[in-house]
Amino acid sequence: MKLTLVFYEYPAALADIELWMSSMISKIKEYKKINGNERYVVLVKDGEDEILYCFNINDFQRRQVDELLKTNTYYKTLIFGKVNSGNLFHVAELIKEYEK
Repeated sequence: MKLTLVFYEYPAALADIELWMSSMISKIKEYKKINGNERYVVLVKDGEDEILYCFNINDFQRRQVDELLKTNTYYKTLIFGKVNSGNLFHVAELIKEYEK
């Protein structure tokens, strides 16, 4: 499956993600809350499953993504909310690594 990483500003952008997910309800195949602020969503888009793993940008747990990448393929990254240059640098470094 494709893996999309979704980083968000906590707590402000969490409401934006919840709103976006409610608009996609017909495409959601599976939904889980993990560790309070993380979300695991499987969407069906164009007949193909896509995992969206949502993280608080300031509390990213890389081991969970590495585990998911053992059986799935990195697809893209989305960012919701206000972030700083340090956040963007960290995310950019991860993207470089995952795109390999």
